[in-house]
Amino acid sequence: KRCENLEEIFLNALKPRYLYKALVSYEERSLAKNAGFRWNTNVQGAWTRKLSEEEATNLDFKVEILG
Repeated sequence: KRCENLEEIFLNALKPRYLYKALVSYEERSLAKNAGFRWNTNVQGAWTRKLSEEEATNLDFKVEILG
C-alpha cells in the first residue's frame, strides 16, 4: 500500500545495467555529480555510473558506454 508503483520499480531493477562514463568538462562536473556519477571509482580520472540504456538517454549530458 505504501508504494503504488512497486511493479514498475521491480521491472526497472531487472533491466541490464552498463558502466557509463560522463562526457563533461571540468566546469560541467556538477551535472555528473548531481546525476549520481562517482569520480575515480571505476575508472581513474572519470565520472562513472552503472545505468540502463533508458537512463543513459535521459541525461542532460552525453555519456560513453564502457562495458
